[in-house]
Amino acid sequence: MIQYKHLSVAMFEGYAGTSASGFRAEVAAEEAMARLADVVERYEDFKAGVRSSAPGSTRTDNEFARVQEELQDFPGRVVDERRLHAMLRTSANTLHVGTLNDCYYQPETALCRTAGSTDQPMLNNCRPDRCGNSTITTRHRNGWEAARGDTERALAFVGLSDLQRTALREHLNDVSKVIEGIDRAND
Repeated sequence: MIQYKHLSVAMFEGYAGTSASGFRAEVAAEEAMARLADVVERYEDFKAGVRSSAPGSTRTDNEFARVQEELQDFPGRVVDERRLHAMLRTSANTLHVGTLNDCYYQPETALCRTAGSTDQPMLNNCRPDRCGNSTITTRHRNGWEAARGDTERALAFVGLSDLQRTALREHLNDVSKVIEGIDRAND
């Protein structure tokens, strides 16, 4: 996979063929460990006062608060790392890390799902500013700032139709609201 410079097992196997060696299972296990490490890192951010914004923030922050309370994970107290990982593993199973948000995918509240779609997030249909599975923290701010800059540059183009300008202004407004939400959640 590394030699072919592919980012996913599916792409690699598409070109190089499938492997009976258990390669796919090994990659899946590594991905699960990486997702758990990401959730633990987000939990540590939560303990340090970083809060989520977006519609899914309440669910995520409540879950982290529940874990913190149950473990009595407060300053000066040593917590059993294995128990912490066990408690956060469920969250890690549904985590999909992104540039603009993290998705704790639950099909019943996912806005990206369409009739007949698979039981996983459809990232090209994601609406992180509106979906109940989405959480946005300060780690996503740079991506939103880049989106705002790109939109502002697009608005500067000469020859845009009124409809295009209206759509870009609405998008700029949505992006600015997300950035304000990140700032408000972490003041």
